Amino acid sequence: MSLDSHGAQAIEFYYHLLKPFEHYVPFGIKTEEVWTEPRRHRRKVRVTTNITAALKAAFADDSGSKAIAERASALMHTHLCADARRCYMHRLLMRYGRAMAYRPDLSRRPRAVKIEDRIQLERVDKRRRSKAPKKQFKSNLN
Repeated sequence: MSLDSHGAQAIEFYYHLLKPFEHYVPFGIKTEEVWTEPRRHRRKVRVTTNITAALKAAFADDSGSKAIAERASALMHTHLCADARRCYMHRLLMRYGRAMAYRPDLSRRPRAVKIEDRIQLERVDKRRRSKAPKKQFKSNLN
């Protein structure tokens, strides 16, 4: 199950796909400035939310919450997998390139790679990932 607040600060490319109570359980957050007395120059921010009520309702309807989680998971695996993100980025960059007022000169950028189709983008991405150094994590628990 996924909880999500309306009025997020950032908008991601897949937000238009998400539907309340189908892919997530919505909740609200309200913030307001409160001036303290007697000194009016001191400010506090009061945050109110209905997340507790949203959680209680979700826990009360276990089968409904499970269905929401399954639909959200299916959407994620369909529209947020690596291929879908790569396709989105390719389309975004192509549209951005068409809107540019100038043509970039690749001769002055020796590390730049000209990408003309999605398959080439996948090859470049795989090649760069294979050359990237692998991170080694050390445990302090020993």
